[in-house]
Amino acid sequence: FIVFFFSSRRRHTRFLPVSWARRCVQETAWGDYDRLGSNDLIGKTVIDLENRFFSQKWRKYQNLPIETRPLYHPSSDLKQGEIKLWVEIFPESDQKRSNEILDIAPKPPQDYELRVVVWECQDVPTDVDVEDTVDIFVTGELADGQKQKTDVHYRSQTGIGSFNWRFVFPIQLPLKKNTITFQIWDKDMTSKNDYIGESTLSFDEEALFAYGNDTSMKIVEKSRLYEGDNEKFWIDCIRPSGKKAGSILVQMELLAKTEADAAKAGTGRGDPNQNPYLPPPIGRFEFTMNPIKLYTQLIGPKMRSTILKAIIITICSLLFAYIFPSFFGTLLANAF
Repeated sequence: FIVFFFSSRRRHTRFLPVSWARRCVQETAWGDYDRLGSNDLIGKTVIDLENRFFSQKWRKYQNLPIETRPLYHPSSDLKQGEIKLWVEIFPESDQKRSNEILDIAPKPPQDYELRVVVWECQDVPTDVDVEDTVDIFVTGELADGQKQKTDVHYRSQTGIGSFNWRFVFPIQLPLKKNTITFQIWDKDMTSKNDYIGESTLSFDEEALFAYGNDTSMKIVEKSRLYEGDNEKFWIDCIRPSGKKAGSILVQMELLAKTEADAAKAGTGRGDPNQNPYLPPPIGRFEFTMNPIKLYTQLIGPKMRSTILKAIIITICSLLFAYIFPSFFGTLLANAF
């Protein structure tokens, strides 16, 4: 026997005898009630009950998932709305279960903390500045408008930026949109910062599970795991032109408020620097009194090569301009 749950506060049940010897589906229709005339069909959805009953994954759920199903009218291919429901299948003899009254009002919002560690980035283009270097920083922005940014990795010549920087976003689940957008920027001192590229990551599945089960949840993109680590993963950013703009190595988790309070962590590399501990970044610009080392840090290899070529051409031109008149004069004197 099957029971369906609809609406925000009331449970509607419908009992159907099931014979698994034939294909069993349930057609659920939604209509517009008319007092004077016949009711109007708005749309309907078809549920494959046999598929549910024999699905090992579905039967293992402790709390059956709430489904959002589209409604379609036979005369149109356009969606006519959606219906939220869940389906239970149990023996006809279990009358106690079928008569149980449940309050299925929406669960109140719950406080959570989204923690994001930006470890590093790589393959960031260095051609945004004439010096053939890039001053990299990364931003993270939630769909609700909360935005944070890392510090700056100055004068990167390889497209690699080291940050070890933590974003901490206080949020309430459920969010209307469970996404975070990462952007890579080039810091400019005298003009507007240069946008390099971005990527948007959805954590819908993790947010729904954490909220529905009052628990914390790791957010992991398994297809891009960092070698030797099952929590860090790479996110590819795209330039406005459609080309790759570099990759960001991140670590993310959703923490219930009680767990976040018990295992506090500071923003950036600030106190308390724990859960996890973030070491100082490596490969950063170092001020030095050595002019050669300072020069090689400030100017990228391609630009240094261009400057060296320009110096050689200039020296050769000056030598030619200085030596040629004397040499030419000597040739003329010897000729006469």
